[in-house]
Amino acid sequence: MFKVILFLYIICFGCYIIFSREPDFLEAETASGTIIKQNNKWLVQYNVGDTSLTANAEYTLRRLVPGEKVTVIYNPANPESASLYRFWGYWLQWNELIMSIICIIVGYVIAATVTNNPVPEALMEEEEASRNKPRKSRYES
Repeated sequence: MFKVILFLYIICFGCYIIFSREPDFLEAETASGTIIKQNNKWLVQYNVGDTSLTANAEYTLRRLVPGEKVTVIYNPANPESASLYRFWGYWLQWNELIMSIICIIVGYVIAATVTNNPVPEALMEEEEASRNKPRKSRYES
């Protein structure tokens, strides 16, 4: 049962990640940028055409170095809303990861609790049904 739940979790979480990123990965464009620190805030400075823009680059557990060259992903319709294009922070976000792990653990505990301790009436019903079921040979149609 755990393998099935894990497989479904990976499929569902993968689909969620692909279609929930902002800016949208399928419609976005990328640009090169530079990490800067302004007023104790980490920003990424990037150019779209002739316009120089900045976006927030701070994220938990992300190590940044001033002057580092990075890739920025932005929506062409709204280039001001951009994100640093890194695995940690764009694709994987700690709050979504923690909540999804909690959900899979709670779901597994509920499923295991329901299936491991059936009531005696259900066991008797299942046993009766298996006794009354006529047996067919393997090759009988």
